[in-house]
Amino acid sequence: MQWLFLTFVVVYGLLRGFGEGMVMNQPGVREHYAFYSYHLARVLEALCLLAAYTAWGLSDVSKRFIGGGLFLMWEAFEIAYLITRGGQAALGHENILGVFTIDNLAITVLVHAARGLIGLALIYAGRSRRR
Repeated sequence: MQWLFLTFVVVYGLLRGFGEGMVMNQPGVREHYAFYSYHLARVLEALCLLAAYTAWGLSDVSKRFIGGGLFLMWEAFEIAYLITRGGQAALGHENILGVFTIDNLAITVLVHAARGLIGLALIYAGRSRRR
């Protein structure tokens, strides 16, 4: 069940990033090339969150595993957001929790890689040990 939890959390992050990327589209969300799927993505986003919560409740998911899943969800969100915004979001630009920004491609790639690696490390450390 914990891997099901992880799957739903990551898909939730992808769908959330997809929707938010469309919302941030200029001049507006209705002009986005994928607007036809906006409402479907938002409904699936809510269902994934509900499924993740259910999988979490039905399994022995450790806190580290949950933390790792949340890091991977965050990274999935950022990637989907960047792709959905297309040419409007600079590839070498990263806003770190609204505190400061990075405008360097190499450092931005390192930030993305670090989030993914932290998530995977926490998942590996937090997976259940069955006897």
